[in-house]
Amino acid sequence: MAAPLTTWQPGDLGRPPLFPQAMYDIFGVVSAALGSDRRAEAFFSSTINWEPIRAALAARYPHYRGLAPSRRTGPTRTNFWRRADKIGNDPLRLAMLDHAFTQEACDQARVMGLFDPERQGYAAPDIRDYIHGDGTVLKSRFTSAPGDVYVDPETGELIQRPHDPDAGWYKTGDKRNVYGTKFGFHHARTGHTGEQIVLSIFQVEKSGGGGEAGAALESLKVLLAAGLDILGVVWDMALRGKHIDVLYSLGLISIVKVPAAPGGGPKTLNLGRHQTRGNHDATVWAIDGAAHIEVFTGSDADHVRLEEPKLHRRRNKSGGFRFYAEYRIPDDPRVPPRLRGDSLTLRLHTNGDDQAAGIARSENLRPIAQGDERWDLLNAARPIAESFNAWLKSTWRNGRAPAVGKGRQHVRLIYAAMLANFTALTAFERRTARPTGDPPLLAAA
Repeated sequence: MAAPLTTWQPGDLGRPPLFPQAMYDIFGVVSAALGSDRRAEAFFSSTINWEPIRAALAARYPHYRGLAPSRRTGPTRTNFWRRADKIGNDPLRLAMLDHAFTQEACDQARVMGLFDPERQGYAAPDIRDYIHGDGTVLKSRFTSAPGDVYVDPETGELIQRPHDPDAGWYKTGDKRNVYGTKFGFHHARTGHTGEQIVLSIFQVEKSGGGGEAGAALESLKVLLAAGLDILGVVWDMALRGKHIDVLYSLGLISIVKVPAAPGGGPKTLNLGRHQTRGNHDATVWAIDGAAHIEVFTGSDADHVRLEEPKLHRRRNKSGGFRFYAEYRIPDDPRVPPRLRGDSLTLRLHTNGDDQAAGIARSENLRPIAQGDERWDLLNAARPIAESFNAWLKSTWRNGRAPAVGKGRQHVRLIYAAMLANFTALTAFERRTARPTGDPPLLAAA
């Protein structure tokens, strides 16, 4: 990961930097592990801790002054702040670090057996083939916002209180208003305790960029470009119909709840008349994301849920994908005998005809809906993704962001994610007794 930002080479003009980028990366991870930069500085000031790390890094980076044998302590938090600020304030450097992290995380995921194309299928889904995502608001380091001023007692001047210029007001999932910055994360997991990989970190802009869902889709495109064989995405209701259609075009299904109807209760949509495979007509409804057919008991209309569908992905000639679901009509006493055991196929993506008719198909019909056994299996990872957010905030003083500005915060989040991924790899190795890559740095030295 340090390679893209290790730009100094022997023979370059001027003295080499004090430490290579790898040292600052290690400092960031140790700070995330110990909960503060001050504790990380104390860790590296101990000769017992510092010397083996110094020797290992010196073997790889022999020309850096900070790694000389005469150096008895490691970097200070001031050294780290300068480097982290330099990266966080430079969009190009930050993009390089972020890209290196994502590439490494994808490689780690494959080593752990995630996203294996030989295993994949929609009929018996495996949690290892799905991305789990969530967004969170990082509470600002300062309690003041732009416009919060105080009166200088000596001059009478109005002075702006310290604040984070990138922060704004956000409404969280539990309906609280929080002043801070927003980020999103994509995770993958094996299904075993502690084996959860953070694949990507992305900033969510207050305005523009499509919000959380728009930023999540752009991050997913990066993961697909990295070669991950992803089957689908598990997310909260930030993903709406227009976003789900984008996922379909990318070849992914979504595991997302359908929002409740405006007055409460399940959301319903009449999808119109459809012909069954046995050449019978049936009126199909989407109710709380699941497909139902309309039946009549006397003069009263009722709705019978269709059995769990078989999903089919088709490639478009013009590029991208489209999805269909094949449903079987259950042997239910309410269903007319001619329809029992018959089947029908529904298009899942929204097309031009739907738009002309005002039918928000993707907003109301899900490939895997609540009540489906596959839903219970895949949606079980949602709390795991949320727990990562809770862990992050618990490691920061008063639960506030460890830096000011989205760029600096992004750097810190990368280091926290590196720690989480190291923990996941360690748990995987212990469970499987299988090494996940090159020997550790110290062991190699």
